[in-house]
Amino acid sequence: TILISLIPFIVLYLNLNIVSYINYKHYKIYTYNELKNSDFKKAYKNILSIKDEEKLDAIAIPKSTLYKLASNSKVFNFKKEELDIIFKRYGDSRGEIYNGNIVWYLRYFIFNKNKFHNGFEANKYYKELNDEVDLLFKKGVFKKELTSPSTFIYVPTKVELVKLPIDFFKTIFYTSSYKNVKTITNMKGHSYGTKYKIYNVIYTDYHDAENIVKNNVFGFEIIRLLYSIITIILTPISLVVFFKNIKIKDKLNLINIIIFIIYLIITAGVSYTNTTAFPAIRYIYLGNVYILQNLFICLNIYRIYQKISKSRKKKYSIKDYLRLI
Repeated sequence: TILISLIPFIVLYLNLNIVSYINYKHYKIYTYNELKNSDFKKAYKNILSIKDEEKLDAIAIPKSTLYKLASNSKVFNFKKEELDIIFKRYGDSRGEIYNGNIVWYLRYFIFNKNKFHNGFEANKYYKELNDEVDLLFKKGVFKKELTSPSTFIYVPTKVELVKLPIDFFKTIFYTSSYKNVKTITNMKGHSYGTKYKIYNVIYTDYHDAENIVKNNVFGFEIIRLLYSIITIILTPISLVVFFKNIKIKDKLNLINIIIFIIYLIITAGVSYTNTTAFPAIRYIYLGNVYILQNLFICLNIYRIYQKISKSRKKKYSIKDYLRLI
């Protein structure tokens, strides 16, 4: 029994090492994922730990921190003028690169500056950078601040903590109302049945999220509106049924609880990302939530149907239905 329970972990360990070996053969770096297990991750996490002069929402590494790093580091061989050009080109309206993008852009800037020939050279550079930042911490040149264990999860500011529950309810409304869900791409010249690069569709959705729905075909837009109306009406009823019957020990309730927990985890994760990193309240990130909320509604409506079936009454008043709920 113990051996059988260990099989998934053994298979995972073997697969990770197979991927690491393939990466080593191609890129000269033994890792299954550079963002999970490499000197780049260590160096990036160390840069994240540098205490910022100013706290900006959705900005974990402001340009002022990179200015400080460039002026004190021999390995991070950027001039202030070079960083200014980079942030002017890739920054937002504040001239900063927001969370979610900074991890990718930082790698991109460093690669373009140093022209690594393979993963081994890149990893060697990041090891030297990480060791140098560690030394600067020990010397007291940099002060440390709290960071998350994950590369992609950022410690929220005070303003973000206030905004987080608001974004959580925005996410729930977004999925319940089927806002911005489009049934046909808004890419010009595209029609169903033809091949298209999904990246281009997603990229356009990202930059034009508020204006997608207007491009839906009329018939499909009616379907979207029907889903929206039905979900908004039935969701509160389903929640009442769920909580009223939560103590019932049967398979239906077990499935309901699992769906409800998964729904909350995904919704909370997307809300957190939207608050602390980048605009994430989009149907591309919430695709599985639509399925979960529909299942949740169906299961709880079925619970009402079960109660009606067990009852011998043939005619029901509104009060009777409310009692059944």
